[in-house]
Amino acid sequence: MGRVLVRIADQPAKQRWVGKYRQDDGSIKTLQLCTYEELDAALGKSKSKSKKDLILEELYNEKQPESNPSPVSVSGWIDQFLRVIEADCTPATLKHYNVALQLLKEQKCQRFDYSCIVNLKNNLKSRMKLTSANSHLRSVRRFALWYAKQTNTPVVDVQMYKPTTKTIRAYSEDEISRIELHCLEKIVSARWDNRASWVYLLRAVTFLKYTGLRGSELLNLRWQDINLETRRLRITDNESTGFVVKGRAEKTIPLPEPLLCYIQDHCKDRPPAGYVLNRQWKMISEFSQVFKRVQKALGIEGIKPVHGFRAYYCTKLANSGRNALQIKRLMRHTSLETTKLYFDEAEADLDGAVDVW
Repeated sequence: MGRVLVRIADQPAKQRWVGKYRQDDGSIKTLQLCTYEELDAALGKSKSKSKKDLILEELYNEKQPESNPSPVSVSGWIDQFLRVIEADCTPATLKHYNVALQLLKEQKCQRFDYSCIVNLKNNLKSRMKLTSANSHLRSVRRFALWYAKQTNTPVVDVQMYKPTTKTIRAYSEDEISRIELHCLEKIVSARWDNRASWVYLLRAVTFLKYTGLRGSELLNLRWQDINLETRRLRITDNESTGFVVKGRAEKTIPLPEPLLCYIQDHCKDRPPAGYVLNRQWKMISEFSQVFKRVQKALGIEGIKPVHGFRAYYCTKLANSGRNALQIKRLMRHTSLETTKLYFDEAEADLDGAVDVW
């Protein structure tokens, strides 16, 4: 059972409080709890929110209905699972679960067992790359754990594919210098109405190479999230744009001295509530396309736009002698295995590696 979330009803003239609650079967319903007058009478002189929440929770416990009967098919369980996670997911995440589980629905199984997974994996393998298939299988794995708990049955093991993992190639120092020079040339030669986009692209390159931010994180980064006194950069959710931090937790990372100097010298007109890139690009796909065009113009091939800067940042840290745990935390990864993918061995400095005596 979930905690009651209180809101005003859609018919405020009736002055009813309505609670949002989760039933035993996982579905989310609303329930009329009391009127404003009843709530004020119960509160007495106290107006504290905590006491109001307790009273409403007691009313909720008194008025909760009996749970609905359990579904009889896998499709029914999937629909119920999607209703359960709806309250805890962003629309994009919920859509991803919906797509993955819709493929499972196509099996039309009456029981969720290993044969369902075998058929699903064959279906996924014929439709998409193994990395994409694994992304869908992770969603199915979460459903399998939830299903086993609801039905008191053994957990169906959902094994991932083991695709060949490739290191994400990093930009070299020379390639980044060429990109920066290209931006500077465009700032000088471009039409006046296009110069601003090149100024912000050069700013993006500077931030990406010194922080290793993800593209979406940089697009949603505001000046108020940068503290020059503590030399920290904060990565947090942005309700106005719908941006949610990967991992659902706010992160902070230290800022290197070159980036601090760049901000103080070249970003003097920064508005506290404004965005670092001034919302020049609103979608990550649009942002990536700009870098693809620059790479094509400079003859740079084989590097994934934006992620190439994260790989450069990771490789630079490793070549500077930082240990694996430091790099993992700066990259904000949950696993060292993920961090390894961003270390470009081709850029490893072997000559300096032996200068330790």
